[in-house]
Amino acid sequence: MFLTTSNGFGPLDYFIWDLKPVAEVDWLINADRELVELWGKGLETEPAISEADYFNPENMQSATHMRVEYMRSCLMISDWGDAGFLALNPAVQHNGEWEAWHFATWHPGAERYHSFAELMMDTLQVYRELKQEG
Repeated sequence: MFLTTSNGFGPLDYFIWDLKPVAEVDWLINADRELVELWGKGLETEPAISEADYFNPENMQSATHMRVEYMRSCLMISDWGDAGFLALNPAVQHNGEWEAWHFATWHPGAERYHSFAELMMDTLQVYRELKQEG
């Protein structure tokens, strides 16, 4: 609902500069096929994260506990900011909300959140902490 109401928004923080307007939101495979294919190559050599590990609440913000195979179905909702972007994962839902991802080149994968709202609350908290340190 937020994305359709705001129709783009930003900057969000120092790293994610904006959410895309609704007309520009696209599946990650269309927006950045090269990234999806590059990450997909690891599927042949690395075992998938187990269901228990993937859905363990303690692993949500651990970027090492993502499933690369979900990248093909993610919806890219932000532009690349400072080497990262936001996406929604319809393959995993929590209370009817799509899982949200913060993917960045400085992570070994994606930080995952139960919902877009949870991701936005965390983004706001991190932004406030960075402003206080600066």
